[in-house]
Amino acid sequence: MTKHFLLAIILVTIVHFNGIAQSDAGISETTYTYAIKQSDTLKIHVFNSSSQTSNGIKPATVIFHGGGWSGGSASWAFGLAKRFAAKGFITMAVEYRLSNQDDLSPIDAMADARESIIWLKNNAAELRVNPNKIVVYGWSAGSHLAASTAIFPITDTKTGVSSMPNALILSSPALSVLNDKWFSQLLPADKMAVDYSPAENLNTQIPPI
Repeated sequence: MTKHFLLAIILVTIVHFNGIAQSDAGISETTYTYAIKQSDTLKIHVFNSSSQTSNGIKPATVIFHGGGWSGGSASWAFGLAKRFAAKGFITMAVEYRLSNQDDLSPIDAMADARESIIWLKNNAAELRVNPNKIVVYGWSAGSHLAASTAIFPITDTKTGVSSMPNALILSSPALSVLNDKWFSQLLPADKMAVDYSPAENLNTQIPPI
């Protein structure tokens, strides 16, 4: 990862936490379907500014909203996505399956998060994204999903593409869910929280956070 990419991530994060407003002028939104899971059609909302880089290829930011794994919407991330886009990133707000205490759990949301990164990399050329400069951002439960793309990565069996991003930005992160009663309540009865808790499964391969 280049120093310039890390610096850009730091600067955009500072913009977010300082609450600096960005104009929507010149920022477009395009919506794609990245997966279909039974009755759920999962969308990814792509924001891009009219500004161009020297080669037309930009770094990407992928954002997962919070909501306790059971609530929220990708639209919650639209304002933040526009701020990143205004700073020169192609930015994506991701829909994922929400837990319903029946047949959907955080495990499904984790799978969706990883699949969205693989979809992005597999479509990087069309989206004009640099597949080697992808930062994943999440807050609260969304940060658990963001971290999961790196700490529990998967690989596309067809293309060999990994869900591993190049950097993570985690805000109010739910990183240790070992003793989180709500998280455990959302899991299937035969699953243990420790197996899905990023802090308890750290490894040496994770990107800068």
